[in-house]
Amino acid sequence: MKPITEAELKKQLKGELAPVYLLFGTETYLKQHYVNLLVKKAAGEERNFNFNRFDGLPDMQALYDAASQFPLMRPTKCVLVCDYDPEKASAAELEKLLQIVAEPLDTTVLLFWFDTVEVNLKKATKFKKLAVAAEKRGGYAVELNRRTPAELQRMLCDGASRRGCRMEPTTARYMIENCSDDLQTLLGELEKLCAYGQGEHITREMIDKVTVRRVEVSVYNLAKALTAGRIEEAMSLLDDLFFQRVEPIVILSSLSAPYVDMLRAKAAEAAGQRADAIAADFGYYGTAFRLKNASYAAKRLGMDQLRQSLTVLLEADGRLKGSRTPPRTALEQTLIQLYRIAKGVSS
Repeated sequence: MKPITEAELKKQLKGELAPVYLLFGTETYLKQHYVNLLVKKAAGEERNFNFNRFDGLPDMQALYDAASQFPLMRPTKCVLVCDYDPEKASAAELEKLLQIVAEPLDTTVLLFWFDTVEVNLKKATKFKKLAVAAEKRGGYAVELNRRTPAELQRMLCDGASRRGCRMEPTTARYMIENCSDDLQTLLGELEKLCAYGQGEHITREMIDKVTVRRVEVSVYNLAKALTAGRIEEAMSLLDDLFFQRVEPIVILSSLSAPYVDMLRAKAAEAAGQRADAIAADFGYYGTAFRLKNASYAAKRLGMDQLRQSLTVLLEADGRLKGSRTPPRTALEQTLIQLYRIAKGVSS
C-alpha cells in the first residue's frame, strides 16, 4: 500500500476519477478541501439524487445499496463515508466493507474521509486491508499531512502574488512564527493582509497590525520581557491576554513552554551543541526556531535561575488549581517572582 500525493490527486481531479478514495492524514483543512472537490466532481452541484453520506459505522446493507445504485441524469454519483474507524470494526463488519469496496459500480465514486479518526500507518492493520482492497479496485489512498514551514512560506508568497500583493520569504516565515502554522488560519490571515495591503508589499509591520497573534507567541514575548527585566511590558502583555479572554491556566501553561525551551537550549550549549540541533530529540518538528529563539532569550539567565523559574511556575500551577487566590492576582505574583529571579534579586 503506497498512498498517492496531493499533486497526483490534483491531476485526477482534472480527468476521470477512480472508483475509490481514502483521504487521511494530519491536515484537516486539506482533507475537507479535497473531499469537497471530489464530491462536486462526482455528484455535481445537485446532490439530492447522486450523493449519499454515512457517518461513523454505516449500516453495511444501506452502504451497499447506495454504492450499487446508478446515478440520475449524470455519469457518476458519490457515496461518502466519514470517520469510519476500521480498527474498531469487527472482523465480520470489515469483511462486508471489503466486499463493498471490491464491487462498486463504475459509475460510483466511493469516498472514505478520515476527518477526526487518526490513521497510524505503523499500527493500522485494518486500514491497510481497506487500502489494499481499494487499490485492487483501481482506487487510491491519499495522505494529506501538515505542510512544512518551507511549503507554507511558498504558499504565502504565491498566495500574496495571486491577490495582487508581494511578500518576501522572510516575511512569510515571520507570519508563520507569529500567527500560526495551521493552513486554514494562515489562509484567512492572508486574505485580511492582502485586503489591507491593496497591492502593496506586505511587511512585518502590517502583519503586526492586522493579523491575530497566536497565544504562544504573545506568551513567548511575555517571557522575553521578563528575562530582559521589562516588568511593565510583561504586565501589559498579560493585560492583552486577559482582554482576549485567554484562560489563566492556558496562559500559565504557555508561559512554562518558553522556560522549558530556554533550559533545553542552555543544556545544549553546555554540551557544545547548537540549540536547534537538538530539536528532533525533543519533538520540535517544524518549530526548531523556538529553540533558536530560546537560546537568545536565555543568555541573561543561568541554569540555576531557569530551574528556580520552573519551580515558581510549578507552584503557580498549584495556586491556580487549588487556592482561592484570584487567577489574575496569582499570575501577576508569578510574573513578579520570575522578574526578580531574572534580575538576580533573592526572595
